[in-house]
Amino acid sequence: MSASGNVEEIAFAVEAGARGVVDKTVPLEELVSAVKAVATTGLAMTQDIRRHWLDRARRARRLRGRREELLAGLTDRERQVLDRLAAGSRAASIADEFSTSLATVRSQIRSILRKLEVTSQLEAVAFVRAAERDEQR
Repeated sequence: MSASGNVEEIAFAVEAGARGVVDKTVPLEELVSAVKAVATTGLAMTQDIRRHWLDRARRARRLRGRREELLAGLTDRERQVLDRLAAGSRAASIADEFSTSLATVRSQIRSILRKLEVTSQLEAVAFVRAAERDEQR
């Protein structure tokens, strides 16, 4: 039982040995039934559901690995530019901060988008935010 509705966290819990998945909002009878199932059979989910959660965990790990791999392909300066974009800075202010031309920063942003395999600055920011969440887990 968990307060988390995050499917990755649930998948990793099952991967780590959780015997079932029960939402905290289920009626008491359903919770008691799940606890009894674990006590008698060792599981409160079918093998198909368990496989589903394990597959989700594997996919999440692959996605995390891919994000790490793509971020590792950025240069130090590109990572600094991406961090500034994620903080809400505009290209012109990034150029001022790094004492470089706006054209250079725009070129770096295009390179970041290409390397992260995204099509917009917003996607790049979402990408780096997801990677930061991965690191916190």
